[in-house]
Amino acid sequence: METVFEEPEPDDGSFSPGTTSVSVGYGQRHEQIFLDESDTLEAKIGIRVQRRWGNDLAESERDIHTGVELRVRYDNTIKDGIEWYLEAETFAPFDDLGHLTNWAEIGIDIAITDWITASLSARAYYETRPDDVATGDGYDELSMRQTALIGLTWTL
Repeated sequence: METVFEEPEPDDGSFSPGTTSVSVGYGQRHEQIFLDESDTLEAKIGIRVQRRWGNDLAESERDIHTGVELRVRYDNTIKDGIEWYLEAETFAPFDDLGHLTNWAEIGIDIAITDWITASLSARAYYETRPDDVATGDGYDELSMRQTALIGLTWTL
């Protein structure tokens, strides 16, 4: 599940819009790609089922979509407690394979203590225009977002 928390406006929820998805597929994980002990490369391809929800979405945007998903992630440990990553994802629904949702993110996680981690990341997002949308507002445009988080870390 992916969403954002914003101060609600009239007739809008705090966690709106959001996306819920489930995927199954095939992946590969390789370690020590460029450096002897500290990097990992993962690639996954599969089928994803997703549904978006939110008050400002058109009815067609709330439909359940099934399509192809491709994810790639590279992780690298700079030193104990400091890690950076580069991750990218593409999704195309089967009923509109020309409608691609793409994002790429680069970030760094710094362990302040065993329980507290600070994270800083930047994400680029690009989505092509779906067939069922008449206007191009928000589609075929590159957008950027940055995040800064401090939170508790719990590892199973």
